[in-house]
Amino acid sequence: MNTPESAAERGEAQGTYKEAHTQMGKSAEDFGEKTAEHHFIAERYPDFEKQHPLGPKSVEALERALEGDRIDYVAVKGEKNMGTYTGYQYRRFDISKGTLP
Repeated sequence: MNTPESAAERGEAQGTYKEAHTQMGKSAEDFGEKTAEHHFIAERYPDFEKQHPLGPKSVEALERALEGDRIDYVAVKGEKNMGTYTGYQYRRFDISKGTLP
């Protein structure tokens, strides 16, 4: 039955669900970022320099990095089983072609 009370409860439940879903997505993103930094990058590039997410401050610096083959565009996904880290998967993108390998 659709009453003002049930409508209010439904609205509250939807808000709670949306908030929890948003937090879950943020947690998954943070997990992937930490996995990339502390596992994928640390294993392959021990002397890496962390950069601002938007890249170097000047267009020329980015072009030099691209020309010098010093940029990798990789999507890293941390794996877990029952809350325990169990490794990761990754996929490298060829940004010069704008396609997957």
